[in-house]
Amino acid sequence: MIYGHPKHLLSESEAVQALTSYSGIAVITTAAAGRLEASQNAPWQITDAPARYIEQQLAGIIGIEVEISEISAKRKMSQEKSAADRQGVIANLNCSDDAENNKVGALMAQLETRQ
Repeated sequence: MIYGHPKHLLSESEAVQALTSYSGIAVITTAAAGRLEASQNAPWQITDAPARYIEQQLAGIIGIEVEISEISAKRKMSQEKSAADRQGVIANLNCSDDAENNKVGALMAQLETRQ
């Protein structure tokens, strides 16, 4: 759970426009993927996925800006993905130059042996 408060208050029409803007969501999503994938040997990019898939995914995203006051988290290690997808994630994390990525890859591999 993430707890927080709206960062900016907008009129209803401004909020609908800001939070559902396809181009705005695409820019934010692309930037986030770039930032999160930067440490990978072969960073994944939004453009690596089929354009139609990305269009469908972006259409379902509504962006909001919240000032976070508290985070309560549960770990998710791609358990809902296929075994092949999980193995691909593990391999990519393990070959990263980032020690934190290696730790996550090792944890995922450990969890994989329990399934």
